[in-house]
Amino acid sequence: MKKKIIIIIVLIVLTITLVAIPKSTYQKLFGNKIDEPVEKIYTNHQIVYVMNPEQKLVGLKVGVEEIEEDQIVQKWDLLTKESTNLPTGYKSPINIDTKMIDYQINNEILTFNLSEEFLESNGKFAISSLAWTFCDEDIKEIVVLINDNIVSKLDDYEFTRINKEVCVNYEFESMFVYQTTTTTIIHHYDDYLIPVTYFHEDSDQCNFMIEKIISTNLLTEDYDYTLEKESLVVNLGISDLLTKNELNSLVDSIKYNLSVSNIVINGIETVIYKSEAVDEL
Repeated sequence: MKKKIIIIIVLIVLTITLVAIPKSTYQKLFGNKIDEPVEKIYTNHQIVYVMNPEQKLVGLKVGVEEIEEDQIVQKWDLLTKESTNLPTGYKSPINIDTKMIDYQINNEILTFNLSEEFLESNGKFAISSLAWTFCDEDIKEIVVLINDNIVSKLDDYEFTRINKEVCVNYEFESMFVYQTTTTTIIHHYDDYLIPVTYFHEDSDQCNFMIEKIISTNLLTEDYDYTLEKESLVVNLGISDLLTKNELNSLVDSIKYNLSVSNIVINGIETVIYKSEAVDEL
């Protein structure tokens, strides 16, 4: 009986010891390599708008094997049945059980024919997700049909149109909301972008965008701009180039807020950016 107890105690001690050994030490002692899951690196990405851990709507760059010919279906799947593959903390505001029966595009309007599960989606977040994910240079508006009826209310959110004019991720910089200017800035980061609608006192939208986006360490009081008809020329008065994220944020925000077809951004004796024709966001 004592032998059995001793053997059991020895086995317990050996088990605890093996568990406590660091992985690197274990590999040195026994020469066995422990396989770890390798994060897959994608060269192709689609941007879909989902909710981040702070409950903000963000455009997340999701890796895909390839950009499919039917990008409407590909993006829809990323928002629904494939949304379980989103990074931890990110969640689609659209009920993942929603089925897209079919869709059609006519006169720049994308019409979705969806199953009733869509009615269990997260109200304004879901509508904003549709608008920001699918509206582009070819699609200006979205209509949702369920059982051949146009959806105009989701949860407690009522709406008449679904497009990118919808305000998102509000930031109030003035107490007098009804006397403010509204400007939506698309902030770019490495793995995502986030549109923010600011309610601010400065009636000069271009001035507001420049000062909100460009680092105060770069920007000087010497910057100016000229806006004539459909052309915008910004003279920043800086010698350093903007970061990729700063430049994308500024250009995309200008496209969103101002009706211009030509954009030029100058530094000191250098052209930072020039577009002959502005592509829609």
